[in-house]
Amino acid sequence: MEQDIVLNAKRLELALRLEHPNEYDKQKKSSRSDLFIGRNYHRVATVALQQLSEHAKATAWCFDTAAAVCLAENWELNQRERFKVGTFLLHQMVLMGLCELEFSDHANYKCYVIVIRHPALGREETSTSPTPFPPWTSEEDDDGNCLTAKPTYPPDEWQFTGAPPRWLGDKWEERFWHPTVDQRMRQGDFGRELINSLPPANDVPANERHKVYKQENVEKAQWLRAIEHVESNAYRINQDMLDLVDTLDNTLPKKLVPETKVKKPTAKKTKRTKAKRRIFDAVMKRAVQLAEHERFYQRCFVDYRGRIFLSRSILNYQGDDLARSLIEFADGVELDKDGFEALLLHAANLAEFKGTVLQRQQYARRNLTEWIGYAKEPVKTYSKWSVDENREALDDPLLFIRACMELRDATTSTRHVLRKGFISHIPVEIDQSNSVVQHIALMHNNAWNYDSAKALAIKSGLIGHADLYTELAKTIEILPELSDKERRKLIKKVVVPRAYGSGAEKIADQWYDLGIPAIDRLSDDRRVALAQSAIDSLSHPDAIPEIREFHQRVDRFFNDVVAQNNGTTPPIKWPMPTGFTVELAPLYSKPYWERVAHSKRQHDKSGYRGHAQLKAREWSGRINTGKTVKALKAAVIHSCDAAVAHKVCEEFDLNPIIPIHDAWACHANFVRYLRSHFMSGFNGLHGPAGLPWYTILQSNLGTPLPSHFRIPWIYNVWPEEDELRPEIQEVNKLYVELLREGIS
Repeated sequence: MEQDIVLNAKRLELALRLEHPNEYDKQKKSSRSDLFIGRNYHRVATVALQQLSEHAKATAWCFDTAAAVCLAENWELNQRERFKVGTFLLHQMVLMGLCELEFSDHANYKCYVIVIRHPALGREETSTSPTPFPPWTSEEDDDGNCLTAKPTYPPDEWQFTGAPPRWLGDKWEERFWHPTVDQRMRQGDFGRELINSLPPANDVPANERHKVYKQENVEKAQWLRAIEHVESNAYRINQDMLDLVDTLDNTLPKKLVPETKVKKPTAKKTKRTKAKRRIFDAVMKRAVQLAEHERFYQRCFVDYRGRIFLSRSILNYQGDDLARSLIEFADGVELDKDGFEALLLHAANLAEFKGTVLQRQQYARRNLTEWIGYAKEPVKTYSKWSVDENREALDDPLLFIRACMELRDATTSTRHVLRKGFISHIPVEIDQSNSVVQHIALMHNNAWNYDSAKALAIKSGLIGHADLYTELAKTIEILPELSDKERRKLIKKVVVPRAYGSGAEKIADQWYDLGIPAIDRLSDDRRVALAQSAIDSLSHPDAIPEIREFHQRVDRFFNDVVAQNNGTTPPIKWPMPTGFTVELAPLYSKPYWERVAHSKRQHDKSGYRGHAQLKAREWSGRINTGKTVKALKAAVIHSCDAAVAHKVCEEFDLNPIIPIHDAWACHANFVRYLRSHFMSGFNGLHGPAGLPWYTILQSNLGTPLPSHFRIPWIYNVWPEEDELRPEIQEVNKLYVELLREGIS
């Protein structure tokens, strides 16, 4: 009751601010405030307050809130006007003390975010729910969650599955759907008029055509079924882990994530530390809220390449070490012998021990007693379990101690063997090592250079057990004082971004984000010079010159596309075998800004100097050639990863499964089956059903598919255990037979 009174008071105040902006906080009339003249101020205020959410990205919030206001008011505004409406509403709510703006330098949040300061406000994000979500029937659900991520260009030419067919006068044309039209269709008279005006089709009543078509479309698309499979995962918060993190943060001298006061606002390290702390607090706050539920579910979405992202929530399993350590499956399974072996391997991987699968499992058994000791007294042993055997900090220490806690609970107290009847909830991860280079190797195999492809397959682990990054770290010198582990991290941050087309400056920034002291001490110019030297070393014959060849092939393809279109850059599209169509068409744009106060205190103290500049972009109708060719290299590789993920998630019938781009997580018992699904999906993509490079050529240049192709190498995930894993041999044998049938 008290909360409702507060909300009504705030709604009234915001409405009065919109109606009389010059009477509050010396706000003068402006082009922004003039937009609200004649509107229903109370309705606008209600919508704006309902939209307020913790840690939302400020610019995106402004556009989303303006869209909601326009829908409620039946208000037609252009893009700039919508940005003005959103920023003015946010500005007023900051001056009311309801929220503040803080800049986050976190990797996924390099922007201003909204921090709610009033306890009675703030809706829970709609991408998480204590009940299962309904299946997707369009690219946007009733809460505004989109199946497709907003691209960096407006969606005027962007189309998605789930639309009614279009009547051409004499026939029906099945087509894709436009998101903004879909929204109008669901909620406005426009949609009803359009649907009812369509000619009859298959004796389906006019008011049911849209719904029936959507259902059929969902059943057809493998990538949509994959999304719905992942969204069926039921999660919960591990309370023991939540308590441990809270205890560590309150007992460690510098907290689990240090709190640093800003001495130099422009200092990178200070910004980075503050960002980490802000994200930590936001994740913990959300975890405490979700811990009240026995289970929760999360929406998924995909980007224009088809990559699956778990949720727009600050807390999801694709997040950082903290987020992943807190989340587990709500429905457990009784751990069996295979699951226990997978759990041991999972712990060894998190301890960052390198070696074959059997070597890592043996390492885990040798250290099992010690690890269980860590789990029994994690606060006292923090200094031991948070580092590896060389006393270097682990990348994911919280995930490691979570695995130790699972081993503690899963074993007997005397002999530390598997305890019968133990129910396991922990997600166990498997990773596709060097996926970028492996996709390039298989495309070389079928399209370019067989000998070069085979050599790259050996280097990347497609054949044998080589660790590409470790081997490259032995030959590419960066700084002599680096440890082997640090050198490997830096090399990985060269190979992967370079394969995507990144230059030295981008790679140098990613190096800095790793937090390696020897790298942090360097000047920006020195860091860029070292990154460029490492890039140049990749072209050496003993390294991976195939990346440069891949770039050259992509560049030639793009030039051919432009030449075929009379010197203009068209949208570049290609279908994937899972039914998803990749579309790359970044447009030219120019930025524009609007002011929003950081906080009421700063506004009262310094006026406009205490304001944040929120940036948006105005898009032209011309495709940006430079951005297209730059993004194309990454889009090719990412679409391959996405296609594998679609296939694996859709076909994996042992629920649940979590995709992490080129890695997956499932119950420990099912890891070996997941590996088999992955092998089938990975190799199948580069077999007769996929052939991604030839598909790209055919879709954009009309190049016919080859009549003959080479069988790709079978991805040997556990080669030393073939005798113990007969199902792997069966999968490989069957796959080769199918390939040969396709060739013949």
